[in-house]
Amino acid sequence: MTQDLIEIPDFKSYIPLALRTESIERPAENWQSHIPLTLYRVNHALTGLITEISELLEAFKADTVDYVLVAEELGDAWWYMAILADVFDFDTLDVPAADQRRSLLIVAEVVEHAGAAFDVVKRRIYYNADDTSKKASWGIVEEKAMLISSLLCTLSGNNLPIIWQRNIAKLAKRYPDKFSSEKALNRDLDAERQALEGN
Repeated sequence: MTQDLIEIPDFKSYIPLALRTESIERPAENWQSHIPLTLYRVNHALTGLITEISELLEAFKADTVDYVLVAEELGDAWWYMAILADVFDFDTLDVPAADQRRSLLIVAEVVEHAGAAFDVVKRRIYYNADDTSKKASWGIVEEKAMLISSLLCTLSGNNLPIIWQRNIAKLAKRYPDKFSSEKALNRDLDAERQALEGN
């Protein structure tokens, strides 16, 4: 039986669906509670983006490419991009299309831009820098996020709405109500795979 997928015509429509499962609650005793919320969200998005891109790289390097897995990793990368788009208020339609290049080179370029954005986060968290420091400007992170979005558009090709739909379907299986740490740690991978396959 095929599931009914939510129609997601564009990135602006995807963002609120993705953010439904964002975890922004920070316990008072947690070290993260002392980080300003915007910095916390950007750090979470960049950390997640790097981990998803590394998993995407693994999928591309496999002897036999599992395209459901590729779509899953792209969907997860887009989920983190939704956080960045919400923080910096941009849309993929505002981003010029990237040149068509080989997938591995595009993934390497995503890592390069994410690393530059992470450098700003590092300076803000560990060096106590702010916008008065040229190398800690949110403008750098916003620029890099838009470039990453453009590269993800190239990797996703014409499959963007399907990738977004399947990502939201997977997240609905994992978090029927909202994010919970318990559900994040105890996932039903078979049910998630079925959602990714459109079943």
